[in-house]
Amino acid sequence: MAQDPHQQLVEAKPEIAVTISPRTKAGFTWHSVPSTTLKQVHGSSGMRVNKGIVQKGSEGDWLWTTELGFTIGIQVADCTAVLIYGKRKSGEEFVAAIHAGWRGTAKNIFEAFYTEVQPQEWTAWLSPRICQNHFEVGPEVLEKLGESSKTFAKPGEKDRHYLDLGALQKVQLEALGAKVIVHPLCTYHQPEFFSYRRSASLETGRHFAYISLGADPRHEVQGQLVNELA
Repeated sequence: MAQDPHQQLVEAKPEIAVTISPRTKAGFTWHSVPSTTLKQVHGSSGMRVNKGIVQKGSEGDWLWTTELGFTIGIQVADCTAVLIYGKRKSGEEFVAAIHAGWRGTAKNIFEAFYTEVQPQEWTAWLSPRICQNHFEVGPEVLEKLGESSKTFAKPGEKDRHYLDLGALQKVQLEALGAKVIVHPLCTYHQPEFFSYRRSASLETGRHFAYISLGADPRHEVQGQLVNELA
């Protein structure tokens, strides 16, 4: 009897290769990758990474860089990881990694990223995330997300709704000029993925989404996250 493919994923803990451009190395993993990260806070702020370094204790939910060979990354467990490659209006190539849950989306995280980076030609990849059938929210969430979010919500019991956050994020990114690639799987529904809502615990694992321009020599060395270097 053939083994269930989802069980194979659970056992193998593979990496989902992310193909955005031949110029990038990117992935969505069940383990850490040597890279530069931030302390994530479900906000809208982010920062540029120079020489693979961010100030110790830095908080934020997105990183970007124009430098070759430095990997940046973020962690998720139901939220959307957005990996980006493109060119700025200045002509520079760049990559970015964004941690985008509903709170960051409500705080206009994509607009904040766009304002700082000034991308002109860019592609955004949206990771596996909690899907509409499992993402039940109250009226306060839709209120914070704005009137347009109701287009992406279907009624549940009483005043509850089921929100398609990925679809909302796709529309927001496209409105800013991005070409958007959406991964179809749901972290809650698929048992091989980590899911905060399914586990009902902060102790659940985290997926790591990373991207670099070109190869990062740190990946050839065994180790954990290269985090808060300065």
